[in-house]
Amino acid sequence: MDYMKAAQAFGFLERQSQNYITMACTEMGVSYSEYVFLSELLDHEGIRQDDMAAILCVDKAQVTRTIKSLENKGLVYRIRSEADKRVRFVYATDRTKQEEAFMNRLLDEWIQYLTSGMEEKVIEDVLHGLGQLGEKAKNANLGKLLAKLKR
Repeated sequence: MDYMKAAQAFGFLERQSQNYITMACTEMGVSYSEYVFLSELLDHEGIRQDDMAAILCVDKAQVTRTIKSLENKGLVYRIRSEADKRVRFVYATDRTKQEEAFMNRLLDEWIQYLTSGMEEKVIEDVLHGLGQLGEKAKNANLGKLLAKLKR
């Protein structure tokens, strides 16, 4: 198996997916990372900022910056917890909810393009395998893996 070709394919997929989504969301004024955040938020309305950081595997500061940017664009709003003033819950605005169908269609069209000409069973297997790889990568202890690597 040629792992370098697989690694290159992952890179191409990531870069082109980002370019596609960024170009499609230009009118909304949303970047790729903001698109990912909004998509996740629409699935987890009222999520805590810390929980969003955990789901997306990014640091809390990144989530805070993204939320601020999206608030300035009128796409999200936050509400402080009455029980714990340090906790904030994030919600999508009506404007974001109006864009939800477009955001879903955008990703659907991209995946349909990428998988056109493939058999349905192959598509299912690839998407399932990518999901497994993503979970494994998300939960990887990189320090431990690197410690096993000897020169």
